Amino acid sequence: MECGNGPFHPVIMKLCFRDNVFSGIIHPMQLFYHVSKKHVFVDPTTGSLVVEEEWVNRMKVIFKLASACYDSDSHDNPMTCYVYKDGDTSFILKAKKPDYSHELIHLRDFYTHARQEADVIELFMREQFIKLFFIEKY
Repeated sequence: MECGNGPFHPVIMKLCFRDNVFSGIIHPMQLFYHVSKKHVFVDPTTGSLVVEEEWVNRMKVIFKLASACYDSDSHDNPMTCYVYKDGDTSFILKAKKPDYSHELIHLRDFYTHARQEADVIELFMREQFIKLFFIEKY
């Protein structure tokens, strides 16, 4: 099976949740559908999009690594990121494997409580993504 020329694309990144549950990513942009409500949200008082700077810095590194995996000719070993629990309604992606699996969020908690809504992510992609991830500050 030749992945590059057919309908199948290789997994470039595995997201590891609690209890050894994995989700595969085949394109770097899919990372942004794994965004916490805490890190990107619409401010209810102003209606403006709020993007946490520390999250942007961390995601820049992960996005660059995922992009390098995507552009690579070798897809034998997908990069693994772990979905750490960050309070009751939030999570953080990290490349470091946790010491204990209870540090990771359950997949059901990710979908039920922590993952940002698709419309907010799409707003982020339209308004902020290019500026934050491709235009370097001098």
